Amino acid sequence: MDMKVRAKFIVDEVTRSRYNPLSAVVKLSPVCADEVEENQRFHEATPTGEITMHITRKEVADNFPVGKEFYVDFIAVPEKTNEA
Repeated sequence: MDMKVRAKFIVDEVTRSRYNPLSAVVKLSPVCADEVEENQRFHEATPTGEITMHITRKEVADNFPVGKEFYVDFIAVPEKTNEA
C-alpha cells in the first residue's frame, strides 16, 4: 500500500550563484511549533530536516522567497511493470 505523506516546510535561505545569477540554491526546513496550530501539528510529526534544491531557472527560483511556507507532498512513484 502506497501512502501519501505531507510535510510543511519554510524557506530559510536562497543563494544566487555569482557565476550564473539565473540559478539559485534554495534551502527549506520544517516549520516550527509557533502560535499557528497547524504548524504545531506538523512540527510534532517532522521536527527536523532539510530540503535543498538547486533551481536553474530564475522564474522558478523567484517563487521561493525566504520566509514563505510550502506544503511538501511525498507520493511514491508506482512501480513499472514490463507488460507486453
